[in-house]
Amino acid sequence: EVHHVPARTVKKVMIEAGDGWALRIGLSATPWRNDGRDLEIYAYSGSVVEPKISSSYLIKNGYAVPVEIRVVEAPLCEEIEECEGERGAAAYMCVRRALVECEERNRFIVELATKVEKPILIITPLVKHAEKLYRLAKEAGLKAALVTGVVKAEKRKEIYDALRRGEIEVLIATTLADEGLDLPPLRTLIIALGGKSKTRTLQRIGRLVRPYEGKRVAVAYELKENYPYIADHLEARLRLYETEPHWRMVFADSSDNE
Repeated sequence: EVHHVPARTVKKVMIEAGDGWALRIGLSATPWRNDGRDLEIYAYSGSVVEPKISSSYLIKNGYAVPVEIRVVEAPLCEEIEECEGERGAAAYMCVRRALVECEERNRFIVELATKVEKPILIITPLVKHAEKLYRLAKEAGLKAALVTGVVKAEKRKEIYDALRRGEIEVLIATTLADEGLDLPPLRTLIIALGGKSKTRTLQRIGRLVRPYEGKRVAVAYELKENYPYIADHLEARLRLYETEPHWRMVFADSSDNE
């Protein structure tokens, strides 16, 4: 995952590997940085080789399944009113907190999960949010599992293996599932709370596109909401989705899951 090169420890390994004579080959689906430190990736790993393998390239050549992004209207959250008057970072944190606490919105996400093709991955960056969604999913009778940073690696493996065997319908996870998660059976992704990071956005969809028997299309659900920051972040993600010619965007009703 060569996009991590600017990190101190990874950079140290790159500097010392081979003592100057080794041929270094860096691999990444997202060879850039949102913090603008792309140059460090290329300085330590070399330039991007051709062909530049995008998601659409993989889909076109049969190595990944086509992607459909479905944008659905989320219910209004009255809790957002508490954030009026806040500014800057405090306003953003307040809005995120309000969405996490919004019972109607959380139930909407779980209800959506009951309707769509399974198995499903539901992603949120916040542990508290993941825990709330897990509780509601269990109450709804879904075969659900929760994976956060506090879940030990051995337990995570048990959960992933259970999903591969068809024993788990819904995996609810924090952003640790954005990268390195290999679960080809996944059919559907629900982004319960997103951001504007290009890297994380593409990695997240990447969890979904691995070919699997009977899987014709990978479907990712985005929630459309007119809240400060949240609406702007969604627009940034939609613009990124538009750069992939083999990804289709649909502005759909939440009940349209065929």
